[in-house]
Amino acid sequence: MNLEIDDVQYSEVTKDDLFRLHNGLSEDFAIFALWGGALGREGAIIADIASKFEVLANFLIYWSDEHYARNIQRLYEIPGSMPTFSGYSPKIGKPPFRVLVVKDKDPIYTWKRSVSGVIEPTNERIVAAKYHYRDLFEQKYQVHSTNNIDEFLFQSILLLGPDIVDKILNSDTLQEGKLYRDLEGAEGWRDWEHVFSILNSCCRYLVLRNFEFLPNRIEDGDIDFLTDNMQRLASVANIEQEKKQNHKGKICVSGSRIQADIRFIGDHYFNSKWQANCLQKRRKVRGVYVPSPADHFFTLLYHCKVHKKIVNSKYIELLGAMSERMRFDWFDPGRLGDDLAMGEILAGYYRSNGYYYQHPVDSGVGRNLAVIRQLPAVHAENGGRLKQNIRRVRKLVAAVLRDPWKVPRYFRKRLVRV
Repeated sequence: MNLEIDDVQYSEVTKDDLFRLHNGLSEDFAIFALWGGALGREGAIIADIASKFEVLANFLIYWSDEHYARNIQRLYEIPGSMPTFSGYSPKIGKPPFRVLVVKDKDPIYTWKRSVSGVIEPTNERIVAAKYHYRDLFEQKYQVHSTNNIDEFLFQSILLLGPDIVDKILNSDTLQEGKLYRDLEGAEGWRDWEHVFSILNSCCRYLVLRNFEFLPNRIEDGDIDFLTDNMQRLASVANIEQEKKQNHKGKICVSGSRIQADIRFIGDHYFNSKWQANCLQKRRKVRGVYVPSPADHFFTLLYHCKVHKKIVNSKYIELLGAMSERMRFDWFDPGRLGDDLAMGEILAGYYRSNGYYYQHPVDSGVGRNLAVIRQLPAVHAENGGRLKQNIRRVRKLVAAVLRDPWKVPRYFRKRLVRV
């Protein structure tokens, strides 16, 4: 059995059984982690876990001091690349700690709220056990567990590595011992094949463009992802996120630090409904998830004409080849420089799918207004922008009244942004 994130679905079924896992199995899997402060009572806790669930693996794990803080950030999906504490975390303590993998043959899933406030599909039996063990200690959070099988795949593979997880899920004997290892990819990634083998199991993503030579190499000096969970992808891929723009950062592959941009549903890089559809229709090519042929064509055309004012020459040839292969007799790559003609095409595609233009959250994304003005728009969003602009004008007027010398500085900033 080789579980990937695409094997997991949660379906609402009846009022008594709120969720059912659609992974071809009737059972659920979870991790329990006993951090340093819980090891004094590990015998009793392990015995109780074994009375409730089938224990598949029991490992004592040692992390290096070098990657200790970063391991915690990634495991708990904390944005950024710099540690938020010095020394050892008061919650995790000094390694080693114990990790158990269990099988729950009778999972009970419902919507549940975690201590961090996240409301998500959750196995009540696993979480009830975790809270019971936590109550044994004065210090908070000495015992950790995954809440659902998505989180199990993400954390088990980072903690143990895909080979050990595969062995656990396919063996009839208890897997146990000591492991001296940081999270997968802590030292950087051997190659792109290594990166995608982990991403495929841990999160839903696709590479938007320039994927023709993956997983051997990337064509450009950067990579653009689309995902439904920005922080999880960043944590899984060990992306060194920028402080002020968590959707941007660097990924270390084969010793090189590559620029990575993470686009996500709701960031309005393009229409949110379209983003969700792209992820739903994605396909795997040579072990890498990429858009469907039609989505590849239209997202690339959108990128070339909405995000850019000048079309990269390599994309002219590529769009021409794709349109010929898909028999788009209405598309002429020779007219890619014509904003009116390309705007009409994108507007037609938007109208047929019920899409509309949305301002990207990323202020660094370009905006070709000659094309954008032709795209369908929602009046509520336009009204929101109008109110926002009115507020900006009011703030400017108030600032001018207080200090007229601020006016030249304000317009210099605006010119720099343009």
